[in-house]
Amino acid sequence: MKKALLAFFAFMGMFMASSSYAQNCTINNSLTVPGIDPDTLPDGHVGQFYSEDIQFVLPTDTMGYTFLNFHILSISLPIGLNWQCSNNANGCNYDPAVDIHGCVNVYGTPLLPGQYPIDVTVVADLNIVSGYPVTFQSFIEILPGNTVISNNGFSMSNPSGCAPITVGFTNNNPGLLQYSWDFGNGNMSSLENPVPQVYTNPGNYIVEYSAWDNLDTIDVYTMTGLTITAMSNYGGGFPSFENADAYFILKENGTTIFQSAIIGDQDPPVSWTTNLVLNAANTYVLEIWEADDSYGEILFGADDYMGNHTVMLSGCNGCAAGTSTINYSITHQVIYPTPFVYSVDTVHVYGYPGTPNIVYDSLNHVLYTDSSQYYLQWYYNGSPVAGANNDSLIVQLSGEYSVVAINANGCPAPSADITAVYCGNNYHPNVQLNGAVLSTADTLNNSFQWQYNGIDIPGATN
Repeated sequence: MKKALLAFFAFMGMFMASSSYAQNCTINNSLTVPGIDPDTLPDGHVGQFYSEDIQFVLPTDTMGYTFLNFHILSISLPIGLNWQCSNNANGCNYDPAVDIHGCVNVYGTPLLPGQYPIDVTVVADLNIVSGYPVTFQSFIEILPGNTVISNNGFSMSNPSGCAPITVGFTNNNPGLLQYSWDFGNGNMSSLENPVPQVYTNPGNYIVEYSAWDNLDTIDVYTMTGLTITAMSNYGGGFPSFENADAYFILKENGTTIFQSAIIGDQDPPVSWTTNLVLNAANTYVLEIWEADDSYGEILFGADDYMGNHTVMLSGCNGCAAGTSTINYSITHQVIYPTPFVYSVDTVHVYGYPGTPNIVYDSLNHVLYTDSSQYYLQWYYNGSPVAGANNDSLIVQLSGEYSVVAINANGCPAPSADITAVYCGNNYHPNVQLNGAVLSTADTLNNSFQWQYNGIDIPGATN
């Protein structure tokens, strides 16, 4: 008998492995084979509405024993999700003699990423056994929010340039409740309109911006496990003449919201892994039971009530529940509000090329630089030389020369000045005194003609 019941509940254990839209599900009467459709719960995303219908077809009997009723007692889901059955008006009780079809809708907006066990409690009545509780576990994965990351939350002025640069920031979402800026340079701000930021060193700086229109936090308390460490005064006599068949019930404000599977024919300690989310504003009571009638041991009479314990949100070890002693653990998580806007952009700060070196070959009147890997510009007496962009320059006039190396980002590095003297056959030195030109040399005829203010001085030729 027990094996037949467990075989049936293996089918029901898949019951909550999936979930259509809104809280009301639509029954699919075309299904005929006992089971569920679909049998795997799809992934959800944090902050994204989730809704799936589960279709099920109920068996009418097992091993010759007729099923009279199926009661979906509870389904534990990740925080933010809820469920509703198609027969909600009748307390989620299903009589397979009336209709073998039903469905459940799982809906809501999940709030925390992770992989979660889903505890499903189903109670079945047969013509020889009533109130047989079994808890099954399935799993659902809640993925992180697939929020689109963009840079529309803020804008920047002067977001790129040669180090150092000063970048201004404009908030595109004024009037919200809270802001967070991470400028990537080690500075952060919570101001609606932050001050400009200086970026001294070359590099790419990621700027992250978050803005909130809601600051409410959620405290989540989850009962993750319960152990009955000791239990007495049960069975067919005193002391007990049988091994224990333990289970527990969790009530919220006096209403049963969870009933564990029976761990049969095993004396404590016995343990269950759970995923039961508790509301701190409500009162929870644990009832400890030893199964007789509900486990098919009808010769021992009704199930034995061991006692109860009022749940403490801090958990408990060695707590009394009537004639039982229990341990249970409760985790506490704080869910912080999701930003209304989350934006990311990048500040680009560029470095400089190395300082160019210049060498003058006075014999051949050529200047050379070692910075050929950059764009080059030669200067003569502080002015750019048109078309002089190679790594060498032929000198035709004496004076001060330099070269500027410019990298692909437009950042310049000037060399030191170098004096180049050019002594060619066509070189004409001028002699000046108090602003007046006194002489001009003509190396071709090796003669001198003295002048004053541009006028030849007669007879002054030496």
